[in-house]
Parts: sequence; C-alpha cells; structure tokens
Amino acid sequence: MSGFQVGSWFNAAAALVIGVLVLQAACDAFLTATVRLAARLRWDHYVAGTVSEILSTLPELVVIAFVVPVSPQAAFVIAVITIYNNALVFSLYSFFLPKDQKGKFLMPTPITDAGTKILIAGSALGLILGLVMMAFSTGLHPKTSFQPHDLFILSVVFLVIFGVYLYKLVRNYASEEEAVRETLDFSNEAIEHRKSLVYRNVTRSSLPVIAGLFLAGIIGSVLGGEQVAEFAGTAIRDLGRNSILTALVLADSLV
Repeated sequence: MSGFQVGSWFNAAAALVIGVLVLQAACDAFLTATVRLAARLRWDHYVAGTVSEILSTLPELVVIAFVVPVSPQAAFVIAVITIYNNALVFSLYSFFLPKDQKGKFLMPTPITDAGTKILIAGSALGLILGLVMMAFSTGLHPKTSFQPHDLFILSVVFLVIFGVYLYKLVRNYASEEEAVRETLDFSNEAIEHRKSLVYRNVTRSSLPVIAGLFLAGIIGSVLGGEQVAEFAGTAIRDLGRNSILTALVLADSLV
C-alpha cells in the first residue's frame, strides 16, 4: 500500500510539472503569435495588448474544462483563485504606475471605465454564486448543487459580461484615441512612426508561421490541460485529497 501511495504521488507530481511547463510554452506561443500578427497588421499597441491578454488566459480555461469532469468544485475554486491572483498582480503593477499631480494613478480611461462598471457586475454575480453554493452545502434544501442546465445559463451570462467588457475596452479606446488625434493633429506619418517604434524589436513572420504558432499554442493548451487534470484526478480520486486543497495547488501552479 505504501508503494502504491509513493508511486501515485510521483505520477501525480510528474503530471503536474509536465502540464505546467507545457501550458507555459503554450502561453508563450500565443503571445509570440499575437505580437507578430500585430506587427504585420500594424495594430495599435493597446489592441495588441488586449488580444494578447485574452489569448494568454486560454490555457487556463482549457485546464478548468479538463478539471470539471474530475471535480466541478475544484474547477470553480481554480477559476476564483486565478481571478484573485490576477487582480493581486495587477494591483501591484498599478502601484508602480506614474501618478498625476493629485497622486492618482495614470490609468487609461477605457480600462478604469470598464473595470469600475462591467467587471463589478461580474464580480458581484460571482459573489452571489459563491454564497448560493455555501447555502447548498450547509442548508437543509433538497437541492445541493447546480444542475448542468443551470451551469450552462450561468456560463453564458459570464461570457456575455466578458464580451461586453472587451467591447467597451476597444470601443472606448478607439473613441479616446480619435479625440487625441484631432486635438494634437497627428498626421498619418506620425502615427505610423509610433507603431514602427512599438514593433521595432518584433521578428517579422509570414502568416503560415504565425498560424503555426497559434496551432502550437492550442495543442499545448490541450496537452498541458490534460496532464494537469490527470494530477487532479489522481490527487482527488486515488489519493483521497480534498478537492479545495487540490484546487489551491493547481491555481498557485498556474500563476
């Protein structure tokens, strides 16, 4: 029995390490492909950064999708902790941003506008769901968990909120950028010069190479997510570990 435990722990740890390394490589492939595509299509740095941010979270979503069949509770905890970790990192980053004469951080208006309105709605909805799940586990109500159709509806609502958030980010920035151009009277040559400075260190690649990087990122996300889910399955089912503790380990490993 002891040999089985040691072997199971070794296999689980190996699966976690391999999965995390593959996921990191997938994130790097997505970011590299996005930057090279942005340089080729002459995207604005703000749009390129927004698209990169979206694609860099794709491997984490794949991990959550693989963990759902193993333990829905662990998948939910991974999502919540990942959001918290990202918010913590962003708050530390924001602390070092330049400040104006009144001591306020110089954050782009589209980010602050969307963040203080749309994301608050999503956060409030997540808090309500967490409270409902606590009520399920501690109350006497015959319903103890969400049904598949409940989760489907909730996922659609969250995706709609995220879609509106991204739309507001890009749309508001485009309006703000247009107003700045009219005020400062930037010429097309000046704008193109600014873009060339942004992408001066980016390797120029053909569309097939960029597509290959995107494909490598997708394949890496699937393979890495499968390995991480194998760790979760071994830890929860074979070794009897708590699903929340397992989710904590996974969430911290994916930071």
